[in-house]
Amino acid sequence: MKALHYYASIAEIRESVGTKKVSPVEIVEAHLERIETLQPKLNAFVHLDAEAALEQARRAVRKFYGNVGQIARKLLRQTLG
Repeated sequence: MKALHYYASIAEIRESVGTKKVSPVEIVEAHLERIETLQPKLNAFVHLDAEAALEQARRAVRKFYGNVGQIARKLLRQTLG
């Protein structure tokens, strides 16, 4: 599955994340693994902040699930009165 992320378009990645087939953290981890594999040959990155990239992905997950929680509470309040 990870290999598919390497070659997916941003639209395909967005759809996969939106339908919860994959999380933002999994996408970032897959790309970081790919960078780790290819960096010695390509020397394409001067600076790579993997921890910051992972933290941004984790924040995206928390934000999404936080919104889901707020929506669920609102629906429960409306339903239960």
